[in-house]
Amino acid sequence: MVPVQGDLIVENLGLSNEDKEKLINEVNVIINSAASVNFDDPLQDALQINYFGSYRMLELAKQCKNLNVFTHISTAYVNCNRKGYLDEIIYSPEHDVENIVKNIMSMSI
Repeated sequence: MVPVQGDLIVENLGLSNEDKEKLINEVNVIINSAASVNFDDPLQDALQINYFGSYRMLELAKQCKNLNVFTHISTAYVNCNRKGYLDEIIYSPEHDVENIVKNIMSMSI
């Protein structure tokens, strides 16, 4: 394991070109657990970290030539609109998530 410096809220994760190339060519496992669990963050800031940051990690993973595993450890309450027992599966969204995110990011808060 070799640490690299990056930033979830920056395009290309704030990786240097050298680090990005190394990751693309050498990484075979990505475990994304980066997130903000400060539930008082402004909504747009939380989206930048937890939504777009995860998306940026997935985009990097898609470029990795030797990737065997991409694991995302989610923040709490991702299925808070459901009641009772929740299986460990990916549930289909009940709403147009991309449109909701677009609307939130376009707000002047």
